[in-house]
Amino acid sequence: MTTYYHAKLALCGQCGVVGEKAVSCIIRGLPEELRANAYACRCATPEALYSEFLAGLEGYQTPVAAGNSRRGDQVSTGSGFRRAGNTSPSSEKRTAALRKENLRCYNCQKLGHFSGECPEPRMERCRSCQQVGHKQADCSKQRRMDSRSDSSGGRNVKV
Repeated sequence: MTTYYHAKLALCGQCGVVGEKAVSCIIRGLPEELRANAYACRCATPEALYSEFLAGLEGYQTPVAAGNSRRGDQVSTGSGFRRAGNTSPSSEKRTAALRKENLRCYNCQKLGHFSGECPEPRMERCRSCQQVGHKQADCSKQRRMDSRSDSSGGRNVKV
């Protein structure tokens, strides 16, 4: 699950998806039997989802439905499917993928550490616009939406 989490988190970061939207993207990629429990955690950040739910699933495996001859003997490792037996990726490739220099911090976006180990102060993100540097109460986008709503007779107007 750690590999899946970091791969999905990197994709979310590249697309600018953060906060609860990133959590939702990560959960939607989980096997169906795990999604309800993941949503039940009600995590606001990907880090919270990982620490409260995904970290406990490190050895999780789901057998693939029997009779699927096109795929052969496969098992789900939580991060995708692999053939059972000696066809798994080499340990060198797995080790390279898990090296610290390949990790990106969710907090400062620098490589080489997790956000829990980040030397930078924790970056607060706005819950309205997902930008760093202000909170929802101070959000200029939120204020514009509120003022437009007030001047338009209760209708919301997108800016």
